[in-house]
Amino acid sequence: AFSGNFAQARQSMDALEEEWQRYFEGVPADEFNLDEAYTAYLVDRAWLASAMDDPAAAVQLLETGMTRSIDRLRKYPGNRDAGNLLMLAAFRYWDVKQALPEESVLMNLPYYYSSSGQIKACFDASLAARKAIMLGDKNRADEMTDYLMQKGFAEVTFMRACKAHSFCNGR
Repeated sequence: AFSGNFAQARQSMDALEEEWQRYFEGVPADEFNLDEAYTAYLVDRAWLASAMDDPAAAVQLLETGMTRSIDRLRKYPGNRDAGNLLMLAAFRYWDVKQALPEESVLMNLPYYYSSSGQIKACFDASLAARKAIMLGDKNRADEMTDYLMQKGFAEVTFMRACKAHSFCNGR
């Protein structure tokens, strides 16, 4: 899909959805790793729907992804993967709707500061930058983006968001 071949990507996603549904028929509903993978699939499929100019489908998928992430956080408080998926879904929701998600989502977003004030994991820092830009905290977004650029971090979804929202200009 990143190369612009959306039709092929959509066919692949449709086939994956069929596989997911068949797989769910024989698996317990609370299988942690399966739930995480499916939630990530929903968030990625939402990106594709948005890229294919179907914002209604994107919003629906993101809302489902956010709900699933919050449910996982209730079962496993502080779970990094669930929190990061929630943050990614919330950012993409904001990007599509140009509006913040509901307060129930915002209050469950991860807090990306360590006791030393510095984030160590680059992916977490990239989500901290997106959270900051979504919440209008340009200084924090700049701080996190500088940190990532110094580390040579160039993960594709971060770079797309960075350029689309002009918080990595000149870096």
